[in-house]
Amino acid sequence: MSIVSTIKSLFTPRPKVAPATSRPRPRTASATEITIPAKSLGSIASALEEAFAESAMEDYLSPAAEAGAEAARAVKAGEYDKAWAAYQEQKMLYMQHAEQSEFTGRQTIALDSSVHKGMANVLRLEKRHPDALAHVLYWAIGSQMPIKRCEAKVRAYLNRCKLKNTSLDDVLTFVASRTRVTSLALIQRQIKAWVTLG
Repeated sequence: MSIVSTIKSLFTPRPKVAPATSRPRPRTASATEITIPAKSLGSIASALEEAFAESAMEDYLSPAAEAGAEAARAVKAGEYDKAWAAYQEQKMLYMQHAEQSEFTGRQTIALDSSVHKGMANVLRLEKRHPDALAHVLYWAIGSQMPIKRCEAKVRAYLNRCKLKNTSLDDVLTFVASRTRVTSLALIQRQIKAWVTLG
């Protein structure tokens, strides 16, 4: 139903005045009567439709979901560059949605980091294990999920790095310490330091 027909249905013609034999209706203080001439309904409805169209938010989440699905298909096909590009597209659409919706920094990172779990998988398949660990940590930190829920994935990615001087406890302590807004660059620097330790 369009706005025009909805508005027209709200305004029924004013009933004729009842004959003097019927009792008058008591007036209540909260009732307000507005009379709009029928010939004005079309222009009022048009103005309302224009106002609604101007205030409508653009949909970034549907195309972001499509980009994520495209990335997953590309990963299954072994087309990692195509998957990476689709994940980047998804991240860009998420950032546009976050900006339009006026997300906080924390909310923006939670949305952005959700893509990094898939990105970590691409890097894992390419055997770029330290890079994959950085992305899985960004996902774990950004998602704000309890450490116990992401511990198995963090352990698996850490084990692939074969770091002899960095334990799972070291990594989980780092994850737990990132209670404020974090960045992928900061995580990458930390992983570089762990790799340097051997």
